[in-house]
Amino acid sequence: MGVRSLFIPTMGNMKLSGTKLELKAELAVIFILGTIRLSVDQVAIAASANSPELWNNGQLNGWTNEIFSTVDNPDTYLRISFPKQSIIMPSEEEVVGGLDASGGIFSGDYLSAGISNILFSIMTDGQRPKIIRLVLYSAASGREWSNAGIQLSDEAGQWITNNITLDYPGGTWKLAGPGATHEDFLADLKSVDRIGVRIQQNGTNAQSYCIDNFCLHGPNVCESIKGKVTYTGFQSGNVKIVGCNKPDGWAGQSMELPQPGNYELSNLPTVSNYWIRAFIDANTNGILDEWEPAGEYVNNPVKLMAPVENADVLLSEPSNAEGFPVWWINKYFDTDMVPLKTADTDGDGMNDWNEYIAGTDPRNCASVFKINMGTSHLKSSIVLKWVSNYANQMFAVLRTSNLMEGFVPIQNGIQATPPETFFEDTTANGTGPYYYKIQVEQ
Repeated sequence: MGVRSLFIPTMGNMKLSGTKLELKAELAVIFILGTIRLSVDQVAIAASANSPELWNNGQLNGWTNEIFSTVDNPDTYLRISFPKQSIIMPSEEEVVGGLDASGGIFSGDYLSAGISNILFSIMTDGQRPKIIRLVLYSAASGREWSNAGIQLSDEAGQWITNNITLDYPGGTWKLAGPGATHEDFLADLKSVDRIGVRIQQNGTNAQSYCIDNFCLHGPNVCESIKGKVTYTGFQSGNVKIVGCNKPDGWAGQSMELPQPGNYELSNLPTVSNYWIRAFIDANTNGILDEWEPAGEYVNNPVKLMAPVENADVLLSEPSNAEGFPVWWINKYFDTDMVPLKTADTDGDGMNDWNEYIAGTDPRNCASVFKINMGTSHLKSSIVLKWVSNYANQMFAVLRTSNLMEGFVPIQNGIQATPPETFFEDTTANGTGPYYYKIQVEQ
């Protein structure tokens, strides 16, 4: 195995010593076989906070590697691949590879730019590297600092977002050499020339690691998450939407809507992932009960690097095998009774499923879905009213003057107004006769 050719425009000097290739120029890259160092390496006046590298253009954006490993953009992220080896490669100190990018947003004076954290997401193919570290290098001092606190998932294809703080007293940043002090760390943060992720292959199997959303994070940066809450059932109440900071639970920034619809969670710090969840608080107790409608964004967690839209949530509710929701069963039936769609529990001629849709009582034969008809006070139109127990239900009114010709819609999208819904037919001013039918749309 030899060192493949590296071609980078340079005004500096190059020398080859054994298996180590050194390139001294504005783009300072160190290459040896086996391990890959993913880094940004360009001197700049000032680093740029909150400008993530997303690779959404399908390009490498200047991130390249010519030694042993391969780098590509298979979708909207950067992938670093190691080939299968016939022997186990040497340790990191002896074998280091390099991957560098152009662009000055990651180099410069971190303190003046207010950089407090380094955020990035990483995904494995199910194999853990032997070594993985975040590294900072300052050419002014020649010091390189590393942080081994990178978190990975053992599950292939699972993205994990890392939030590494620039906190030397916390004990997570180490110097490649003796004599490190807090003052040295702060001095080097004022002149960062390279930042990156160093990865060493583990064993001889082929391996790949993916990087995305690489960002220098500044303090007090907030963004918003927008979306729409949808619910097709019949429970009502305020909708609570929460941007949770953890995969489980309901703790986090929240807001309420009077009914399902568009929402916006604003002023969310861009430090953590967010799990977007929502539920209808039908009994107004402020917490999710097992029978209440609930749901979450299908692409949780949200990696909040910039404003997010279309984080939609579809609410669903527990139901039995027949499709009856638990809340409706609890309201009308004893624990030992199981409603069936085709059953007519009260014998009124309407089966239990239609009783559920109509909002009538399946145990009371006097509770029926019927139209009461009258005229307006000027007797110039016909007024219809009917029982409606679901606030989020919609109706259509159909009419005919000849039962042999069938009914046609005269008004759609009539919003329910429990306990009764009204409709005035102002076009019924002829001789008639007029026959009406009410149809449930939702």
